[in-house]
Amino acid sequence: MLIGVAASAGIGIGKAVLIKQDEIEVQKYAVSFLDAEKQRFLDAVEVFVAEVERAFEKVKLNVGEAEAAILSAQIAIIKDPELTKEVLRSVERQKVNVEYIFNSICNGYIALFSNLEDELMRARAADFRDIRNRMLSIMLGVQTVDLTNLPEGSILVAEDIPPSQAASINPENIRAIITQEGTKFSHIAIIARALQMPAVVAVENLLDVVHGGETIIVDGYKGKAWVNPGEAELEDHRLRLMGDRERRARLESFRERVARTADGERIGLLSNLAVPQELAVIRDHNADGVGLFRTEFLYMERKKPPSESEQYEAYKRVVRFLEGKPVVIRTLDVGGDKDIPYLYRDRELNPFLGYRAVRYCLGNHDMFKAQLAAILRAAVFGDVRILIPMITTVSELRQVRELVAEVRGELLARGKAFREDVPIGVMIETPAAAICAEELAREADFFSIGTNDLTQYVLAVDRGNGNVASLYSELHPAVLRMVEMTVRAAKKAGIKVSVCGESASDPLAIPFFLGIGVDELSVSSGFLLSVRSQLSTVSAQYWRERISTILAMETPAEVTAYIGSRVDTPQEE
Repeated sequence: MLIGVAASAGIGIGKAVLIKQDEIEVQKYAVSFLDAEKQRFLDAVEVFVAEVERAFEKVKLNVGEAEAAILSAQIAIIKDPELTKEVLRSVERQKVNVEYIFNSICNGYIALFSNLEDELMRARAADFRDIRNRMLSIMLGVQTVDLTNLPEGSILVAEDIPPSQAASINPENIRAIITQEGTKFSHIAIIARALQMPAVVAVENLLDVVHGGETIIVDGYKGKAWVNPGEAELEDHRLRLMGDRERRARLESFRERVARTADGERIGLLSNLAVPQELAVIRDHNADGVGLFRTEFLYMERKKPPSESEQYEAYKRVVRFLEGKPVVIRTLDVGGDKDIPYLYRDRELNPFLGYRAVRYCLGNHDMFKAQLAAILRAAVFGDVRILIPMITTVSELRQVRELVAEVRGELLARGKAFREDVPIGVMIETPAAAICAEELAREADFFSIGTNDLTQYVLAVDRGNGNVASLYSELHPAVLRMVEMTVRAAKKAGIKVSVCGESASDPLAIPFFLGIGVDELSVSSGFLLSVRSQLSTVSAQYWRERISTILAMETPAEVTAYIGSRVDTPQEE
């Protein structure tokens, strides 16, 4: 059995087709005609843009417009004037062939992003790897891999699949995808989810085990795969595949429904948004809006922060796409596991307890005000709300409000249109915020509970540390009591409260959230239908009557057993 990262839910059974792009060898040699060498690069850029634009149209047609935006990002990178200057200046200075120069520059970016801890940022290395390989192929005349005509029933096996190759995937012929590299934010993972195609990524030593032609089972729920499985294993997964298809068909009936409990209570069901490519799924699955728009992607793949104008355009696109549905934009949550190198000069011994999120933003007013201005301007086009992460004191929230007031005055003086009354909410993700929830609720317009960090801080457990990961549980009584305390404070102040951490889609946590009166759940886009389905089977009143019993429990195991024995736990989507 092979173990990787579950990137796209589902079960796939088929024959392995190994996709391997030969490594492009790049020689270094001196050149005399520097202008001609520079022109070779500029000509290759034109060819690259034309090819990627054709791929864009294909992905837009076969997958969706939001997924095609992956390729638009590559065009923006290759046309970046700073990158062009860097290449041309290096040719002038080193007097060597341009493909050697370009290869070296891209390898630098690949190494930079590959070594970062944050999955979303590591995924950016794939962009530069794809751009590098395509540009080298153009400049050296190398033929690239085409996935158009794979045999029916194929399991696509590769080290990684760049977006330019993913454009040629024929979903009619491919049962699943499995790669040696990648994360759940990889481009191929995003495209696989859009195609509802099972995928497992980051399978160590995959290409040492699979050589092509083997029968493979891919379990995109659990992040597992079996190579040449026995008949018993095959039969078991054939039955799971049939059940999976039936379940997906049942969930389709929930696509257009509103989220409502079995006893008729309306619950807001929104989606988290990490990259714009997820927007199509959010729209197609009829989310009530975006409950957590992570803005960190705008600060990646660059050497300096995005301008106000760049951010304004990005936020405006999302707000207009949602057509009046709420968009909760979280301000920059840098630090912790989100390391953006150009923003930090010194490494911190404990970044999760360091200069991160609102602490960093309040220490860098110009950058923070540019983001706030962009959000206020984009709010003209819809229902926008500002969410502040990592708040621990009321004074931090007051400082943010003072900066927002400054930004309003500056926008007015500049003659820029903006919305005056954008609500400002607080992420409850530290014990300090939960304990001071009553004070915060008097000054915040809404709460959003980030259960991932809250659990980590309450339990003093790094869930990424294998030695202690077993101690991490979002159903730990200490965590549940912090959440209940927060919701009680919000209700007392008359403000709405949502949950946006991973537990918002946990079938065992949802009954608890309903029982304590959470107003909204914000989940990953792939869970929208399954959560909507579960809500329809759960009575809010039933669980309200049992909250005191749950809060009195002493261990996560007790909580799990109690709730688990009273609900039917659906599979993940």
